[in-house]
Amino acid sequence: MHQGGGFIGIGDPTAYEHQGVLFQLADILGVQKEMGFTASVNKPKVTPVKKHFITEDLEGDIDYGEGMTMIYQAEIGAQVLDVHDNSCNLAVNSFGQGRGVYIAGLPYSIQNTRLLSRAIFWAAHQEEQLYSWFSLNPNVECHAYPETGRYCAVNNTAETQKTTILMENDLRIELELNGMESVWLDMNM
Repeated sequence: MHQGGGFIGIGDPTAYEHQGVLFQLADILGVQKEMGFTASVNKPKVTPVKKHFITEDLEGDIDYGEGMTMIYQAEIGAQVLDVHDNSCNLAVNSFGQGRGVYIAGLPYSIQNTRLLSRAIFWAAHQEEQLYSWFSLNPNVECHAYPETGRYCAVNNTAETQKTTILMENDLRIELELNGMESVWLDMNM
């Protein structure tokens, strides 16, 4: 991690009560879970960071499912991206040259798929790579297969969707897909 790796923890990652802490990789995740007598100690209020690569194109509230409670910022440099009832639901942290992401829960939804994808790219220091073969509409996925010279756009909803696909070299293509439709296209169009 310290040399540039990425780690994403969801729910109770690395949870093992030892030496007074529960999240054994709290220094990477930037958050810790209250337990035992620490629950009675007031933690400082955290103001969430409003603009971050991971939450850049999310709309509305994030669904954490059952989520977690009593999660607090444990590292000074950690950035909390979402808080509910004084509990950190989404946080990011730098650790040496590596990056850690904490998510309180992640049930399947189209928005959570986008959130996880963005978290993976951020943790891997590959933010710019996200925008190569990327659908601006989160309801439509784009899968690129450079070795075959083809890509596929998939509408994951029952409704017609319009999207812009960002391709390599700043090229764009506008598409309209019927519900549950997928189309294969040549990269050299």
